[in-house]
Order: sequence, then structure tokens, then C-alpha cells
Amino acid sequence: MPRSRSQALIQAIRSRGVDRSPALRAAVLFWFILAFPRHLRNPFHESILGGINLAFHEMGHILLSPFPELWTAAGGTLLELALPLVAGALLVRRGEDFGGAFALFWFGTVLFGVSVYAADARSQLLPLVSPLSGVPSHDWAFILGEFGALDRDRTIAALFRGLGVMSMAMSIGIGAFIVGALASDPERWKARALYPSGRGGLAAENVRLKAFLAREASGEKASVPQPGAAPAEAGAAPAEAGEIRIRPPGVFPVGDRAPREKPAASAPWAPSRAPRRSPEARPDPAPRPDPAPRAGLSDEERRFLEFLKKTEDDK
Repeated sequence: MPRSRSQALIQAIRSRGVDRSPALRAAVLFWFILAFPRHLRNPFHESILGGINLAFHEMGHILLSPFPELWTAAGGTLLELALPLVAGALLVRRGEDFGGAFALFWFGTVLFGVSVYAADARSQLLPLVSPLSGVPSHDWAFILGEFGALDRDRTIAALFRGLGVMSMAMSIGIGAFIVGALASDPERWKARALYPSGRGGLAAENVRLKAFLAREASGEKASVPQPGAAPAEAGAAPAEAGEIRIRPPGVFPVGDRAPREKPAASAPWAPSRAPRRSPEARPDPAPRPDPAPRAGLSDEERRFLEFLKKTEDDK
């Protein structure tokens, strides 16, 4: 990846995760690193996500039970595979980039479980459970038998296992990149140096403001217009990402409405010589003309106009 693109990606991750704690995500990443070799050494290894995968697997059978038997048998695996992808997409859409890495690792655990289940299609030695009444049936034995591929169960299982290894390895790499981008943000640590009581995941506006104060304290040049300076001209370069512009009193950029000028100081106040008119001398207001009826009025509008006219007459 070119350096400019990588820098832009790092900046985007920092701006989206400005209120995220890198320490918490580093702890989850450490769990990824510990669990990955255990899945490689032992195909039957189940992490904390194993029970969740089994619950959604059985739920998939229930949701697709009204459909033909093939869809009911495949429903458990389909829902089990779709759930991490949907959850990851929703997390990334909400600005939680590390949630995408977590969803990839979760997807990898599902693929490892599916590989074990598919490899058992002919031998059928695994203990089975069923949320529905009756004797539980082997999903992959039925699915592969329907397609005449029961003798290829080990090949299909190896394919799922390879995809699981790729998914987990990608999750560790992407997660490490995101945690490194968040932890190496200089503005985050400058802000924490000024405000050590703040937690790791600071609010976005607080981080930017505290980063500006940190630059001010270190003597760096800040992009703050000086009082009395001319407004920014049209076509001027926009502020960089994360840059704060504080507007001093009297300085208005192009496009903002300038304050009205104060009127010039007038002579000291003197009472007016014009005599005040008494309430009796005030002319009566001109009577309101009756609203002209429109063609095609509804009964409700006509009653309303009659009410207005009656009110005027009472006055």
C-alpha cells in the first residue's frame, strides 16, 4: 500500500475511533493471539464463542423449519455463518472498526466448527442435539447425501478449515493495525498529558480541544486567526483533519453574517415636546373587511367564516 494511502487510512481510523480505548482492544487482540494456535492444534477446541455458535445453529433450524427439509438442515449452518458477517458490518457502520476484526475472528471460529461437523458426515461419531422433537439427524450427512457428495466430506471440511485459518489470521492482522493506529495517535497522548483524569476513550470533541491546548502549551503554531485579522478569502485551503479553528471576537470567515454596527452616539436624552395623545383622542382602527366568500367552500369553512363575522359584530 502506498504511504499516502496508508497514512490516510490511519487518519481515518483515528478520527472514527477517537473515543475508543486502545487498551481494551489490545486485550481482545491478545485473546485472539492465544486462541488462534489452540484452534490450529485441536480441531475440537471451543472458545467462549462455541456456545453462542451452537445456540444460533439450532435457532437457524427452527427459523427455516417451515421450508423444505434441505433448507431446514442447512439453516443452522447458514445462520451460524451469516450472524458474524452481519454483526461486523453493523459495527463498522457505527464507527467501531475493531468490531470488524472481532467479527472476522468470530467467523473463523464458526468455520472451524463447520469443518468438524462436515468431516463427520460419514462416520457420524459426534454427539448431536436437536431443539425439535424426535431423533436428531446429522445435517451434513443429509446435505451431502442430497447432492451425492458424501464421499467428499473430508475435502469440504478441509476447505472450511482453510477459510477459518484465513479469517482468523486476517482478524489478527487487521486488529493489530487498528490498535496500533489508535495507540500511536500523538494527539491522544498529548491530551491525556494535560488531563490525566480522563479515561482512555475520550469524547471526540474533547480530544480535539485538548489536543489544541496541548499544541498551545508546547509552543507549536496553532491555526487560530488573530483578532482584527482579515477574513479568510474564498478558495483558501481548508483546515486539516482534526485541526481546530477558534474564532476570536470580531473575526468572521467568509459566508458568516457580520454583526451589525452600533449606531453612533447621539445627544443626551431630552423629553419630547410633542404632547401625548390621550386614549380618547386616538383614532379607532379601521374596521376589518368581511372575508369574501370563496367558491366551493366546505360546510366547515363556511361555519368558520360565519363565526369570525359574528365575533367582529360582537366587538
